[in-house]
Amino acid sequence: MNFMRNSFFMALWIICSATYAALPESLQKIVTDFKNDPSANKINLEFKFITSEELNEFIHAFSEEERKRVIEFKLNKNNLPAIPEEISLFANLQILDLSNNKLRTLPSSIGSLIHLTKLNTQMNSIAELPPEFSKLEHIDKDALLNGQDLSQWTKEKVESYVRTISNPTLKKTVELDLEKTRVRGKIGCIQPSEKSIATLLSSAKALFKQYCQDSKASLTISADPSDPIATLSELLQHNDTVVIGEVHRDVMSKKILIDFMKEMKEQNAILGLEHLFYPVHQELLDQYLSSDSDIMPRQLRKHLEQLDEGFEPNFNNAYKRPLWKKYNFTEIVKQAKQHKIRIVALDTETSYTVGKTAFGAKGVERYAALNYTAKIILDYERKEKQKVVILTGSGHNNTREWALGMCDLNHAPSIVITDKNSDGPIESHAHVDEGDDGVKADLQFFVPLPKNTF
Repeated sequence: MNFMRNSFFMALWIICSATYAALPESLQKIVTDFKNDPSANKINLEFKFITSEELNEFIHAFSEEERKRVIEFKLNKNNLPAIPEEISLFANLQILDLSNNKLRTLPSSIGSLIHLTKLNTQMNSIAELPPEFSKLEHIDKDALLNGQDLSQWTKEKVESYVRTISNPTLKKTVELDLEKTRVRGKIGCIQPSEKSIATLLSSAKALFKQYCQDSKASLTISADPSDPIATLSELLQHNDTVVIGEVHRDVMSKKILIDFMKEMKEQNAILGLEHLFYPVHQELLDQYLSSDSDIMPRQLRKHLEQLDEGFEPNFNNAYKRPLWKKYNFTEIVKQAKQHKIRIVALDTETSYTVGKTAFGAKGVERYAALNYTAKIILDYERKEKQKVVILTGSGHNNTREWALGMCDLNHAPSIVITDKNSDGPIESHAHVDEGDDGVKADLQFFVPLPKNTF
């Protein structure tokens, strides 16, 4: 009888062992040690160079009861391109470390691991999370996507968008974002190459030289000069394009733009925005603005949040900071959705990178890069007889040195809206020209901050 019993357990052991006999010896040992220790509840596969196929076999080497014991699983530093859906078989998992792999996505089944309290995904290339992750109540979803290398994701996004562009000039401009270089002294930081920047500026200079500027007639407005909304409405009725310049830390320019959106919708106008990258963000903008959902695509939301954080008024400005929560770049996009106004991204990564290089105190190269890029994009995106309102830094409104301004390139009136830090009514100054280092505008409004905010 004892012989038969021992033979049965021996046969059972052989059958169980056969399920993971194909695994490398180091992994077999981990499985065997876990099975022989009833108190074991952690698995560490850090730096085991395991493949996705081996990981799948490894998971199935354990019985259902054994998998239920596992509360911590380390799979970091394995160069794994994917995690199998079977990871969810560890139903009681609380800690899962997937950092330092080559993951582009995560299996939706992780959303069923409801006991997870810590999920490390650092140093991968994950751009979006499966919708099933909303079930993970104890996990900070945004934190999961921090520390990701999205260079490959961005490259594929640009390549994909390039294929949809029929205009050869715009296609060439967008393709400049594909040639990247690493930034010295900044680990993991890459940006468009110096060659891409030089090519963009060369194209801008060529256009500016051949561009014939019509002499602009003096701006004549019948609207109340203390009413920016009425003025903008009148200007939009008589012009295809209106350019609103601002200091990016100001709030009243954004408030007035949002208040003006109802009129923009009635006049079938679209909104052009600086700081958003056309080949990466345009598809996300169109997706968000046309969706019934109020959930913004994460990559678009994070980019806008970075802009809001970067331009937020400093701590010493107690007047503006409360207003900034209501009138910022994120809110502009949200309000455009509410008013059903399409937004067109006017920058590329290359045109934006020019602003990070040493280009002189006047910033003429940044002016040229954005103004040229925005012109090429709007000529492609604007439907026949469609009106456009542009929000940009006031330095881009008018021509500075050799860089033609957006207003000159689009035959548009130049409006600048500035925060007024003192009490009193709205002021307006016509024909402002402070030279290449100052404000240039057909009309500049000085708008006081609302008192009821303080």
